[in-house]
Amino acid sequence: MRKLLPLFLVLTALNLFAQNKEIAQRSIEVTGSATMEIVPDEVSVEIVLKEYFKEEFEGKKVKRFKTKVNIETLENELFQNLKNKGVKNDEIVISALLDFGSYKGKETLIGKSYIITLNSFKKANDLIKGLNFKGLEDIRISGYDHSKITEYRKQTKINAIKAARDKAQYLLEAIGSKLGKPIEIKEDVDTGYDWNTTSRSNIISSNNSNSYAGYSYAKPSSKSKFAQSKKIVLRYEIYALFEIE
Repeated sequence: MRKLLPLFLVLTALNLFAQNKEIAQRSIEVTGSATMEIVPDEVSVEIVLKEYFKEEFEGKKVKRFKTKVNIETLENELFQNLKNKGVKNDEIVISALLDFGSYKGKETLIGKSYIITLNSFKKANDLIKGLNFKGLEDIRISGYDHSKITEYRKQTKINAIKAARDKAQYLLEAIGSKLGKPIEIKEDVDTGYDWNTTSRSNIISSNNSNSYAGYSYAKPSSKSKFAQSKKIVLRYEIYALFEIE
């Protein structure tokens, strides 16, 4: 019995090899691709506040800066501005606490970074254009996404495999053959991507501001523009091997 086992394994391997060879001779392999463009419904706006001294903005030289506007005051002003624009407090997330260091021996100035997620570029754009007060260090679009991005990725992959099947079918029909069942399906992981995670523009920043003694507050520019909509682009490729009937 032990002597027959190696022989059985060899015969099995030869049989599988013969089957694979026959399949290879009667098969077609193709790649299908699909692309989907999506309008984001989650647009993140990042807001940075920074403490300052009132003397910085008085327009005259002073020997000593002593009247600091602290972060709590700035935060209250921000929240009131956002409330007036319809943004609720629970929609505001603190993303970072910042240390801006000291200037010419003055005490350290601190700041906070906030993230607000809105459902359109228009609302984000309107918010950015509408916020302007001392202590507003930076405001920008920090990213965008879609609440159903997983479903859209799935659908794009389904479209890609359907494209592979259709391609195989019309190629075989051109030579009078028929498409059989799938033998192997494989996603090309290097081709799936989406453009949706990085910052796209700084509408207002420290480069577009009023500055005094090394500090700044944001000042919107009439020339600053941001596209009302940017799209997320998904693309996937699927490799498929089909039998030829």
